[in-house]
Amino acid sequence: MGEPAKAKTDYSLLAARATGCSHLKARIPCQDHVHTGEIELDDGSKAVILALSDGAGSAAQSSLSSEMLVEGFVEIASRKLRERSDLIKSNVLSGEPEKGFYYELMQNIFANCRERVVKKASSEGKGIKDFHATLVGAIVLIAPDGARKIITAAVGDSVAILLQEKEQDLLNCSSFTGVAKGEYVNQVVFITSDSWRDVFSCNLSEDFQGIFISSDGLDKLYFFTKFQEEVEDEPLHLRYKWEIKPNSKYINRLVEKIVVEDVSSKLLAEEFLSHKELHRVNGDDKSLIILYFPEDRYAEKQSDEGKKTLNTESETNLPGPGKEAVSKG
Repeated sequence: MGEPAKAKTDYSLLAARATGCSHLKARIPCQDHVHTGEIELDDGSKAVILALSDGAGSAAQSSLSSEMLVEGFVEIASRKLRERSDLIKSNVLSGEPEKGFYYELMQNIFANCRERVVKKASSEGKGIKDFHATLVGAIVLIAPDGARKIITAAVGDSVAILLQEKEQDLLNCSSFTGVAKGEYVNQVVFITSDSWRDVFSCNLSEDFQGIFISSDGLDKLYFFTKFQEEVEDEPLHLRYKWEIKPNSKYINRLVEKIVVEDVSSKLLAEEFLSHKELHRVNGDDKSLIILYFPEDRYAEKQSDEGKKTLNTESETNLPGPGKEAVSKG
């Protein structure tokens, strides 16, 4: 038998982070981390693995824990996908997906990531609260025939926004994971919290063009965290319901700029995430992962435009928040 057909991997992927102005003033290192990887499975399909973590500002070791979490997610997910490649092929890449399979897979990866941090805290004689951090993890499976699925899971207030087919010339942007907060916006349930399993959210889609994953450093800019309702007779960590409202206009402009101009992750961090206008609205650390499968309509623009630098001051380049975002905050 010949070699299995290999999946095509025509996508744009950027992952970047930047220290918030509040941490720069206090000389605190960036507490956000991002990490990505790509592996090939036995049947020729590929998996793109994405992870983002936002360390709690009040946790002394959160920069370390967020780094451990994203590196652990990519490493552990890669291993488990290879170990269970037969089940991946039958349950996820073909036919009707079995929800229990991918939910159990992602929760198991999260539990393994968490355990590494718990052991680190114990070995250093420190409390787990010093290591509090959020975690968003995503696995994109690409079959040899081009069919693809995305599985995304999250604990905390970092967000994943699914990018789907255009409506009225704009990508449809929708929240793809839950947000775990208390009564106030700064009361977050972390992957390192005892109650993390109660707020663990997981979702799967076959109908998507990409994914936008961000820490809350882009809140009030590229999305808005809105209080939804209070549910009586629930435990405190489950009582308050929040929702994410994507700023579709800004996300669309950002994605198109990245695809057309072939922007690098380094440039994204240096000229976009570090831009003073973004920090004027939200001074938190900023981290962002964008994975996007380009549409045919971008092909001509890519050949005409070539590579450019980012300039958030220009209307023709990446959007800064400006008055529009400030008025919505």
